[in-house]
Amino acid sequence: MFRRTLLTVATSCLLFGCNQPAPQSLNHASIPNRRAELQNTLARVPLAESWDLILPRTTLHRLYLEEDILFAETQSGWVYAIDSNSGRTLWTLELSDSDTVRHLDHRPGLSSTHVALISSGVLHIVKRKHGELTHKVVLPFAAMSPATPVGNRVYVGGHDNYLYAFNYVKGIRDWRFSTDGDIITKPLYKAPYIYFASGDKRIYQIQETTGKQVFALPTIGEVGADMTTEGPSVLATTLDNRVYNITNGILQWKFFSDHELRTPSIATKTAVFVVDRAPTLYCIDRGHGTEKWRAGDIRQYLFRGTQHDFALQGKHWLVRLHSEDGTIDGRYDLSAFDFFLTNPDTNALYVGTHDGALFCLTEQ
Repeated sequence: MFRRTLLTVATSCLLFGCNQPAPQSLNHASIPNRRAELQNTLARVPLAESWDLILPRTTLHRLYLEEDILFAETQSGWVYAIDSNSGRTLWTLELSDSDTVRHLDHRPGLSSTHVALISSGVLHIVKRKHGELTHKVVLPFAAMSPATPVGNRVYVGGHDNYLYAFNYVKGIRDWRFSTDGDIITKPLYKAPYIYFASGDKRIYQIQETTGKQVFALPTIGEVGADMTTEGPSVLATTLDNRVYNITNGILQWKFFSDHELRTPSIATKTAVFVVDRAPTLYCIDRGHGTEKWRAGDIRQYLFRGTQHDFALQGKHWLVRLHSEDGTIDGRYDLSAFDFFLTNPDTNALYVGTHDGALFCLTEQ
């Protein structure tokens, strides 16, 4: 399944990457005590540790979860690619040079074979499995959105309201598609099409190879976050309180929340979850777009377990909700952690701290 997974966030910046002041990093000698301290906190929650990884002498800047890779970006300008299933470090990439510390401009983009990273306007193309840097190209336009790699191209929204199909092997653009608004959310690839949203209040579907428009769906408000996909569906959340479900170029349903939506929808096999600015969590029937239940004071949806859904309440409270009706039957303090990653694909929660500790937890 090719999708933009969610997640990455520290508690104060809902979804998709966070940046907060950081404590001093850990040295090798202090790692055992720090691990034991965090494990003692996690022993109080109804989740079992699957793996942990502590990066020594590292201060975490942002975390991203893209499909089965956890990306940890450090304050010093390194990117760690970590297998989300095992906790094994796949590869590392240094973005900084001898004079300047550099960070990612946008979240990473993945294809089946490569990872696309943009830092200070420079595109890095890395082999997904082993981390070999194959191309490093200065983009001839200012990138406003994350990059989506497909074949020898990346698809990126530019500062001039164009969607660019940039051929990183040749170092030139193959084509560009004009809109009347900013393109700041990540283009979504579902073969043979590219879906993307513009500030002109339209969701576009275009041919991936040629850039020819297939359709443009008008929305009342702008799309407020990256679109997501599950199966044949493309899901978009908008600032006019709506969730749009598009399948094969056809609008299947719209869902109305009470307040505007600024974070992506999260789709499982049977349900779609969204959080509005109240903040309220909505569980939506995926087939019909009707509300199944809602839960108040939920800042972030995390993952679906076997019989429960897990979410973040307030700044650091993990809550367990019954999947059938959304009632809360457990509340657990996770104030020791700074990052909580949304994961729609598996029965796992990823949490992290600024001083470099990462844990993967699964429902007991």
